[in-house]
Amino acid sequence: MFLLFGVRIANDLLATLVYGCDRCGQNAAHHLMKRTRKITLFFVPLFPLSTRYVDTCTHCGRVLDVPREQAEAALTQRRPARAR
Repeated sequence: MFLLFGVRIANDLLATLVYGCDRCGQNAAHHLMKRTRKITLFFVPLFPLSTRYVDTCTHCGRVLDVPREQAEAALTQRRPARAR
């Protein structure tokens, strides 16, 4: 009997932010993504191993790890305030 264990990485796009890149200096779009590694059994995801937040520059391709608190703060600043 064989059991197929593995690891799967799920990428979720959280936001697209526009600001100047530290590496290339261009004012370009940056994708804020949540990457979750999950253990799989017979190709079915069971539970997460780790979660990372990464920022990718669409101009030069630079990838930077972002702390969770900073990623959540960027999401709250991006959302518009509700009209009263």
